Amino acid sequence: MHLIILAKIAYRNLREHRTKTLIIGSLIATGMLVLVVGNSVIDTATAGVRASYTANYTGHVIVAAGGVPLPMLTPDVNPEAYGRATPTIPDFDSATAFIASQDGVRAVTPMITGLALTQANGEGFGLMQFYGIDPDRYRGFFPDNVELLAGEFLETGGRGLVISERTLEMLGDSLNREIGVGDRVLLTAPSEVHGLRIREVEIVGVFRFRSATMPLEFVSFLDAESARTLNGMTGLTNVEALLTPAEQAGLGAVDEDDLFGGDLFDVPAAAAASGEPFGGGSRSGGDETSPRVSGVDPDAWHYILVRLDDERQSRRAAGALNREFEAFGFDLVAFDWLDGAGQVASLTFALRTVFTVLVVLVAIVAVIIIMNTLVISVTERIAEVGTMRAIGAQKAFVRRMIVIETLMIAMVFGAIGIAAGAGITTVIGVVGIASDNQIAQVFMGGPTLNPVVSPGSVLSSLAAIAVAGVASSLYPVAVALRIEPVAAMHGK
Repeated sequence: MHLIILAKIAYRNLREHRTKTLIIGSLIATGMLVLVVGNSVIDTATAGVRASYTANYTGHVIVAAGGVPLPMLTPDVNPEAYGRATPTIPDFDSATAFIASQDGVRAVTPMITGLALTQANGEGFGLMQFYGIDPDRYRGFFPDNVELLAGEFLETGGRGLVISERTLEMLGDSLNREIGVGDRVLLTAPSEVHGLRIREVEIVGVFRFRSATMPLEFVSFLDAESARTLNGMTGLTNVEALLTPAEQAGLGAVDEDDLFGGDLFDVPAAAAASGEPFGGGSRSGGDETSPRVSGVDPDAWHYILVRLDDERQSRRAAGALNREFEAFGFDLVAFDWLDGAGQVASLTFALRTVFTVLVVLVAIVAVIIIMNTLVISVTERIAEVGTMRAIGAQKAFVRRMIVIETLMIAMVFGAIGIAAGAGITTVIGVVGIASDNQIAQVFMGGPTLNPVVSPGSVLSSLAAIAVAGVASSLYPVAVALRIEPVAAMHGK
């Protein structure tokens, strides 16, 4: 009953001071409109960036060897980082099985990364980041991220390069001729640790990502063995020599000059041209199934990408995996997808933080303006408040009356601003915000941004305006309660 009476009194006071009510209300409505539109645009853009990266490049969680500061899955990281050797996943098979067995994990796939200069016959220039992958696992993990333009994708056990459209264009322009599927190119990967490493590979396919921002247009796919060679991921295995009795008898007859002289340590020309590591061929005259000694470690991988059942739990899942790694003695570290998405994605989320800070600053200014207006309003009603106190109105009654007045202004005009903001956002969403600027596309999460009204932004806006309304009323209430009834009745 008291609330109904207070609401009627508050409504009457607002109507009698309609000019001030409209001024305050207009400020609130404008602030809510900007808040809803801005939050909806930012939320849509960041959701687009998240979806683009997790569905096409990073997965939800990235696992690396212990001691890795940050994953390097995109070209827009500090180039100096690629001069350092990235440690490989220790005990890869056991690590993969352990991660895949965790609750909420849907799929895993391994990856090798690196930077390389692409040339044809020692000429031209094409810069790329390469992903060394297990083709079957990768396509199962990212089923729709690649649009093949020519040739074919990598096959398990196959060799070659599936080059990005952008890198191929750069290389072709520098050569002043077309180059494509079937051509062989030289990949050169510099490293402070392993020096300059070169690998010749054949282009087996040309592709583009279905959703790619500028830095990621320079990512290409390479067979895992070539990727390991370029990264210097060597690891000789102890291989038992399986000799026939005749071979063992012949071994004893070998003279030292015959053993250490001649061309024993010369790399065959065919092996040098193909880029195969020396020692990778089968034993001459032996069974083709005999053990082979290879210069690269076939189990070496830089990262394990993880897809979750619930993508919203990526950061929590990374933390849970790190605790499990520590508990079971795995020298591994898990990162949230954003940690490996590069500087551009991080800037997008930083922009959201900046916008949030600006909103807070605007809210503080709005609270101060509303508060000052209410103080003036209360001061003009000294006689009224004093009379109410003189006939028995308690301080709590006066306090609730002013708070209700403030909340009525805030909620009514706030709702108008939110409705207007939702309408404008819907119109923008239908029309779309398109841009040919690649930097803008990064922040938009694609070439076109179609913002949708974010339920979270609406609820947060309502909560913010309610809090602002209460905060704005605190000082006016204090002013009103300091008024002595007798002095107030005399207008003093």
